[in-house]
Formats: sequence, C-alpha cells, structure tokens
Amino acid sequence: MELKLRQLGLTKYEAKIYETLLAFGSLNARKISELSRLPPTAVYPAAKKLVEKGLVQYFSGGITCYEAIHPQNGVASLISKKKEELHRLQDNLVQDAAAIFHSKTLSEKKEVIRLTQGQEASVNIYSDVVKRVQKTYFILGWKMTQVADKYHRLHEFRAAVKRGVDVRIILVGPPEKKWSVIKAYRDAGIKIRYMPLDNFSIFVADGKECKITLKGNEAPERYNLQILHGPLAKAMEFYFLEVWKKAKEIGPEMDT
Repeated sequence: MELKLRQLGLTKYEAKIYETLLAFGSLNARKISELSRLPPTAVYPAAKKLVEKGLVQYFSGGITCYEAIHPQNGVASLISKKKEELHRLQDNLVQDAAAIFHSKTLSEKKEVIRLTQGQEASVNIYSDVVKRVQKTYFILGWKMTQVADKYHRLHEFRAAVKRGVDVRIILVGPPEKKWSVIKAYRDAGIKIRYMPLDNFSIFVADGKECKITLKGNEAPERYNLQILHGPLAKAMEFYFLEVWKKAKEIGPEMDT
C-alpha cells in the first residue's frame, strides 16, 4: 500500500503515518511515533501535511489527536485534487511547449552541389550568378565560337562591371577571327587572356561558389557541377589566378 500512496504524492513518513492511523484509529503524536516507529520530530510535520491533503483530521484538546478520514472520502478527494493539478499542468505545459515548438528555427541542410546536363543549363547558371556576384567573376574555358551568344552574355557582364565586379575571362580557343567580340568585351572593362586548354571550363564567383563543366568528344553531353562550397571555390579561384599569370596577353592587333 505504501507504494500506491507514494504514487499519489505522499512521502515515506506520510504514508507510514496514514497507514498507522487507518489501522489504529485516533492517536496522538507520541502514540503514532511508537506504532509507526518514526522519530517524534518527524510525526508533527508529516501529520500536518496529511491534514492539508485531506487524508487526516485532528482534534484539539489537552492533547492533539489525529484520525484518518474515511478513505472513500479522503482518498477520493486527494485524487480529485491531483487530477485538477494535472489538468492545470497539462494546459500550462502544452502552451509553453507549443510556443517553443513553433518558434524553433529549423536548420535545413545547406545544398552544396548541383549537377545538371547540357549547354542550356550551363548558360542559365552563368546568367543567374552574374546577376548577384559582388566582387569577382572569373571564367576559364571559353572559345568564343558562338559569337551571338557571347554578345548576349556581354550585356550581363557589363552590368556587373558597372557594379564594380572584377570580370576576367581566359579564352582557350585561338583568338584569331574573334577580334570584334573580344574587343567589345575589352571595351566593356572585361579583362581577357588566352591559354590553350580543352574539354572543360570553370567559373568562380566571389570566391564562394564555382562551376566546373566537363565537355568534349568523350562526353556525349556537357556535365555541369555547380559547387556552393566556399573552401573548394577558393581552391578553384587560386587555380584560375595561377593560370591567369601564365595566360597570354591578347595584343593590340585586336584594335586594328
């Protein structure tokens, strides 16, 4: 029985005293101490708690005596009070927990790599990034073969240059016979050099994101790997700048 009383919130001493009063009827503190084998100093505070919980009543006279209220009333009353407390606790706890639940910030996994195929997808990535680039936009791997397309790109790059973006391009196809479009890029403030490389291209924007495109006879389709990962973008930027140092300056013959 003690375990069940403890589950109702009674302490060990309270449970012992309550069981003693149930068994022996009206008792004073000294008699409770003797029968329950509890120290006298523990009886008074525990008995007082039992009175507050509605399980015990006391009678004052020459000597204060304690008596268990009939369990059908006392226990039922205590359980009713416990239910009310639990309902209040439920309401408060649910309200507090709901506030925390709805205010929490979900940390979504940041996308790091996007894989696309085809030239159209590659062009769309160029256009998307150049609109939001802030400081540097480096491209390695253009051949300037599709002149009309490159003039369209020029409008986007010119806007970036006006925002103060350092735009540099390393051509990989021979610049001969492309002088008109190259000159247009140069007049727009875009730096251009030449280095004969093949089968891939890269761009790096602000040292924060980059794209690697694999192309050539071995690949039936272009594969575009857009990387939104600062450390790798920085590595690609370092690679670009190293190639830029070795790339050939395109001479003044473009102006003739």
